[in-house]
Amino acid sequence: MSARSLIDRISTTRTMARLARTAPDTGVEPSTVVVLPLDERTRTSPVAAATAIIADAILPHPVAVIDLDGAAQPMRGLLGSPEAGDLVGLSVSVEAGQGRRAVEDFVDMNATVPLASTWIRGAGALPPETVRDGVWRLKRRFPSVIIDVPVTVPPETIAHATSLATHVVLVTDQHGVAHDWLHSGQSLLSGLARAGRITVAVIGGTEKDRTRCPHGDIVPLGDALTSTYDKGRMALTATTPGLLAPVYELTTRAFTRR
Repeated sequence: MSARSLIDRISTTRTMARLARTAPDTGVEPSTVVVLPLDERTRTSPVAAATAIIADAILPHPVAVIDLDGAAQPMRGLLGSPEAGDLVGLSVSVEAGQGRRAVEDFVDMNATVPLASTWIRGAGALPPETVRDGVWRLKRRFPSVIIDVPVTVPPETIAHATSLATHVVLVTDQHGVAHDWLHSGQSLLSGLARAGRITVAVIGGTEKDRTRCPHGDIVPLGDALTSTYDKGRMALTATTPGLLAPVYELTTRAFTRR
């Protein structure tokens, strides 16, 4: 897919188009992509937002985003969501557990990509059980979900979100490119890495980082993604073509089952 055709797909993906979509065909598996920081230096939210925008444009079924930082809620600014969306309410809603359309009452459908976060007047940490039940209900309406997990999220919630992942995107910078330890350990992440279900997104990375990696799981994103979107709503347009190719590669890796 060319940069121009991808931009056109993004620009025409709006609320009415989303509402017209149905659940995926039998041969299409839903996915839960979890975006994690590999260390405390890196920000996950711009990567998660860009991946969600591309996924929403190219996947044949509904996509939604979960922001697990219930206090700062960084995805709200990036996806243009002022206050709607209530993951806590969704996690306990009887109606959302019975009817797919009822899920939309707890999601900001007017965001760039439908977003579930904490209610802005009741912001706070999200416990594991809220994530578990919220994801289950959300995926009844949105089969593919991107979960943003910044460094501020409690460890037990991070562990639970990771256990739900069909693919994990680990965000790092050039100081964290070496990750042989990830493939040799015994943790959940190590198991996912050996199964080809982890992608290491390197902010500021280059093609040299990719070629030096013996595991074939690096996608270099350059540094424009985080430097361009420090504040405000993210928009991938004709003026940002250099971002589209690496984010498109990252997205297709994350949503392709191996």
